[in-house]
Amino acid sequence: MSLSRCRCSCLKKWTALVSTVTTIRPGVLLYATHSARFHRSLTAEAYNARPPRTDRSPPFDTSGRVSEQNARLLQTYPYAKDTLLYLAALLQQERNENVLKLKIDPRKTTIKGADQWETVVSIQWPADLVFYGKSSSKNEAMRIACAHACATLKSMGHLDKNNKPVLYTGENLQAIRRRRYSPVQISAPSSVLADVERWNRTFYDWSHLLEEESISGKTLVPPAAEDFLEGLDEMDYLDVVSGEPKAAPDATDLENISDDLYARHIRHLNSQDSRINTILDFRKSLPVYAKREEILETIKNNPVTLISGDTGSGKSTQVPQFLFESMVAANRGSEAQIIVTQPRRISAVSLSERVAFERNEEMGQTVGYQVRLESNIPPQHGCVFFCTTGILLRRLQDNPSLKGVSHVIVDEVHERDVLIDVLLSLLKNVVKTNPHIRIILMSASLNTELLRKYFHNCPLVEVEGYLHPVREYFLPDVCKMLNEPLALTEDHEPRTPFELIHNLIKRTDSTRPEGGILVFLPGWQEIKAVKARILESFYKEDRHCVLTLHSVIPLKEQHLVFDALPPHRRKIVLATNIAETAITINDISYVIDVGNRRGQSYNPEREITTLDTQWISKANAIQRRGRAGRVRAGECYRLYTKERFDSMQPYPPPEILCTSLEKVILDGKLFCPPTMKAVQFLSQLPQPPEAEGIEKAVEELVELKVLNMDESLTPMGETIAHFSTHPRVSIALVYAAFLRCLDPVLSIASFLSTNRDPFRYKLEDKSHVRQVKMLFASGTNSDHIASSNLLNAWLETNSNETELAHFCDDFGVNHDALKFIDGIRQVLAEHLYDAYLVNKLEDATNRMADTNEHERNAPFIKAALTAGIGNNVLRVSKGAVRRGRLTDDYVVTIPESDTFVEVGKESVVADRLEDSEPWLIYHSKMKSGESRKTYVRDLSEVPALTMALFGGRGLDLSEQDDDDDINVLSFEGYGNVHFKADLKTARVVFELRKNMEDLVDLTLRSRNKRSAELDDMWTSLRDVLCKLLTG
Repeated sequence: MSLSRCRCSCLKKWTALVSTVTTIRPGVLLYATHSARFHRSLTAEAYNARPPRTDRSPPFDTSGRVSEQNARLLQTYPYAKDTLLYLAALLQQERNENVLKLKIDPRKTTIKGADQWETVVSIQWPADLVFYGKSSSKNEAMRIACAHACATLKSMGHLDKNNKPVLYTGENLQAIRRRRYSPVQISAPSSVLADVERWNRTFYDWSHLLEEESISGKTLVPPAAEDFLEGLDEMDYLDVVSGEPKAAPDATDLENISDDLYARHIRHLNSQDSRINTILDFRKSLPVYAKREEILETIKNNPVTLISGDTGSGKSTQVPQFLFESMVAANRGSEAQIIVTQPRRISAVSLSERVAFERNEEMGQTVGYQVRLESNIPPQHGCVFFCTTGILLRRLQDNPSLKGVSHVIVDEVHERDVLIDVLLSLLKNVVKTNPHIRIILMSASLNTELLRKYFHNCPLVEVEGYLHPVREYFLPDVCKMLNEPLALTEDHEPRTPFELIHNLIKRTDSTRPEGGILVFLPGWQEIKAVKARILESFYKEDRHCVLTLHSVIPLKEQHLVFDALPPHRRKIVLATNIAETAITINDISYVIDVGNRRGQSYNPEREITTLDTQWISKANAIQRRGRAGRVRAGECYRLYTKERFDSMQPYPPPEILCTSLEKVILDGKLFCPPTMKAVQFLSQLPQPPEAEGIEKAVEELVELKVLNMDESLTPMGETIAHFSTHPRVSIALVYAAFLRCLDPVLSIASFLSTNRDPFRYKLEDKSHVRQVKMLFASGTNSDHIASSNLLNAWLETNSNETELAHFCDDFGVNHDALKFIDGIRQVLAEHLYDAYLVNKLEDATNRMADTNEHERNAPFIKAALTAGIGNNVLRVSKGAVRRGRLTDDYVVTIPESDTFVEVGKESVVADRLEDSEPWLIYHSKMKSGESRKTYVRDLSEVPALTMALFGGRGLDLSEQDDDDDINVLSFEGYGNVHFKADLKTARVVFELRKNMEDLVDLTLRSRNKRSAELDDMWTSLRDVLCKLLTG
């Protein structure tokens, strides 16, 4: 930006401040010779309230002209005059009068024939102060005097470390903080308190009677599960492919299956069908085919085999077929049960479809797949089964030795997400207990040294890659061919050069032969920006097809990238790193690699995930290059230097080092002995997380009452261990079942358990999303309840296709996303049924069932949510510091750390904080590595009484005998969350919370023999809570 444009922008920004200063009444001493000069002074960087630039030298040379002390001052305060003028303007606006009374008085004298300038600067706030500056230069004398003034103001606390004005004191800040976290009043009518007291006494007497009868503290298996396990005794094991109990097969049946598979295999090989022969010829042309015998022999002779094959080698589709065909050819086809895991749903589905196509079969004949909420299951005997990593982990819970499985292929091992690392750890134990199974680990960029060492120096088969050569160009080459200056250097932080990307796409389109262009970008905003540039520039509908590939896009839309286009129409795919692995877009010939990605890092101490733009690793870069050259010679344009590539990390860090560990540790309890500590289980991973992070996660689970101090499972932990959601969300479901508001909380939990967003335009039009949420929130000031009501409205419309289309268009929602979320709801309902929290599976979602008696009771829904995610609490308060001064703005903070957070613009509480309750709850927060701000998205306001009863980790009561009005209730171990009440109310609330927690614990301990007395106790409690919370 030019200096003149910068000044123009600054002038517009501060017009209001300027007018307040330049219209000061006569007699006020403010030396700015005339308004034009004063306006020019406002355009300086310091006036724009930015820290002084450190990337350039000050606009003067001090060497040899001033004393050393003054030189240091001028370096520290290069724009001192502008800072003083800005301070004057702020004070004028803040107090509606000229408080600073700044006077800048230059005086010229002549000493021994030489001109000498002395400037006197005086101010009358925060005290009468005078400063002097002397120099042979008038301008320099003024700078020296102003710099002395700034130094003094900074020492008094009126300039911050960046030399920005500060119009408040430490006492002011302390006063704001005291107000912000002052105890919130809770109260209830005396008649309601009397009812609560009666329930407290009744529960106390009843629970102590039960203690005398010595009810067992062990959680028993529900009858339904007992019946299932008794039936399972007659079976052999649970089949990994179908998930169903599997009886020991009859030998004759297996022979018949093998014979049938063999006959079909021979017919396939000897077919005269040109289509089949063309496919066979294509398979034989793949680089991996030349290694077929070596791969089969190595796998046969070793329990674990690593296969490293460049992208395009064909390993993902061919290795499973090699194994299957070899067993079929040996007339052992019925023994083949080949499991292939993929890290992403789209990969598992597309690869299974490709393998079925190459085998000239219908899906499900011998090739099938299962991903979350979608499946096409093949036969149990003689099959190739593609699934996501999570599906196989669930199967391992029921079949820990993988009995019946012949081979497990873990593809894309280099991604190293949490599930892959846990799977590798479990497979390492599987080969010890199941000597017949064979494990194959595959990727285009294996960390071979690490994995070979982890699997006891297992063998490695390397396969060369590209079908066609791919020529690489680095940034200097790209800039040269575009006749542009070098845009980036290796020293820059990762960035996205939009103009360079656009020009490169345009040039490639106009000068290169046919072939698709794949552009790797870090996120949706960058995808949207590049797409807009293309559409506004050279795009022609008959010549171009611009497609996007991002995790928020529905699966059907993602599949459009695989569709072939006529030769005259070029495909341009804008994608995140979702296009790096396992999916193959055959007609891509040109890859543009920006060299960065959105990556997460996790701080266990602050329990916050930071999302930042990061450089990719060399392994990522190699994967990206491999997307080109599938059907013809390709080109890869790297928008970074060769030096940057050489300095990249060899491999991306495993996800286990960048994420919270609570769910991982709880899942581990299903795979390891009950006495094994979390640190022992996680130490078995290829790259274990830090001990501090593990300890913090264990502390969190103990505080949630999921683990005991010895890390054994509590009754709550035993109940929710099989749930596929985060422990906090699972706890909310348990409370919702007891409070009989299950259906809405089940819907909310489904939304919180996926990154699928139901809104089509969430990333483009947040105000529209907020309007829709406001409509469905129905005055509850809850994003969570809005989501539940939206899903229910969609379900009620789902039976009529015409109405459904209108519904999705009117509210801007995505049908496939809501269908996926409803599928998760059904899975969670099964968890509740398996945990014996509902009597019938359909009761969970049947709004007429007893378990949904209070499904329209918003206070109950918020209570259940608070019981689960109530540790994640925010405080809404009035009073903040903006641009160095105190304001009456409403702000949202995390009480424990006094950290300010930004509420997402799409939230129903955004722009309505002044009308909100003091407390908000949220499920997760994210810190932007670029803006350094902490963001929360989905929130619910929670009344103080609900927060006191269900939030936090527990409640402390501090009685003040001298004043019944200031008895304080506080969250255990959670600073700055306090409630105040009269003595009676405080004691009743304190006892009610303790008794409710005991009742929950008691109910979970005796799930298999719920008594009428226990049900009556819950009924009376719900009646009391209705009066207390709904008022």
